[in-house]
Amino acid sequence: MPDIFKRHLFKAAAASVAMAGGPAAGTTPHERTAIVLVHGGWHGAWCYERLLPLLAAGGAVAVARDLPGHGLGARFPASYGRPGQEAAFLAERSPLAGVGLDDYADSVIATIDALRAAGHRRVVLAGHSMGGIVLHAVGERASEKIAALVYIAGNMPGTGVPIGAYFGLPEAASARVNPVLLGDPATTGAFRIDPLATRGAYRAALREAFYNDATDADAEAALHLLSPDMPFAPMTTPIALSARRWGAIERHYLLCLRDNAVPPSLARRFIADADAFVPAHRTRVHELDSGHSPFLTAPRALADLLLGIAASAAREHRE
Repeated sequence: MPDIFKRHLFKAAAASVAMAGGPAAGTTPHERTAIVLVHGGWHGAWCYERLLPLLAAGGAVAVARDLPGHGLGARFPASYGRPGQEAAFLAERSPLAGVGLDDYADSVIATIDALRAAGHRRVVLAGHSMGGIVLHAVGERASEKIAALVYIAGNMPGTGVPIGAYFGLPEAASARVNPVLLGDPATTGAFRIDPLATRGAYRAALREAFYNDATDADAEAALHLLSPDMPFAPMTTPIALSARRWGAIERHYLLCLRDNAVPPSLARRFIADADAFVPAHRTRVHELDSGHSPFLTAPRALADLLLGIAASAAREHRE
């Protein structure tokens, strides 16, 4: 590599570490709290591409993996994107119809176990949107392995209530996800969207739901990376929570003030229900001036919040 490239790369890396505050003095990677990032529906680990370098520059060990059936594990209906197959696309059974919430939870717990085996004993588990139900399931099953749960515009339903029930409440009236869903999920086995749609109104509705505060270029790039199917079963599975397991974990909610998918009114309902269930451990609420996808539109603000939560978890562990 030419010397001039080396000099510029070194300067850029040093500047990013300085801007983020750098690793905590006197710590080693094995002493830091690790952050595991769970993506939302129709997304994959790719959505954290802008966030991960900022977390690393701030001294955090951070990992994002595709949930089963997402990202590189996505599988597609045969009719998807094929001209003249629009009617078939609305009814075709999804190849992901058999994916359940336990599959999601098993995948995330395996990632946590790998980090713990490498010496990262404190894990902050952060989930975006649909990823919130994964935090529920993992928190209940493996509470002893988690230092904090962070719901990023996340679904945080009450115990025993499937998340779909919340989207019929008045607090969810302004949510813009239902209008972009296609077909009957009970038939297809998936909540289906069409990221390849060229119809202007539908494509605009997708953008408005997920990336309303993004630039045109960023919104188009993200839309092209979405997969069409989110498995039906995880979203319709009620999760039995307990105060002594899930409820005992430090809980944070990152409320996005311009969110069109999980509007602030619905987020506040999630928080109120969680606090009523576990009044001794109330949700710590943080507000972000962003739409539904701050990993795309406000990665620095999101990174700062996650780094602060991880640092707090590390301090509490030392005390």
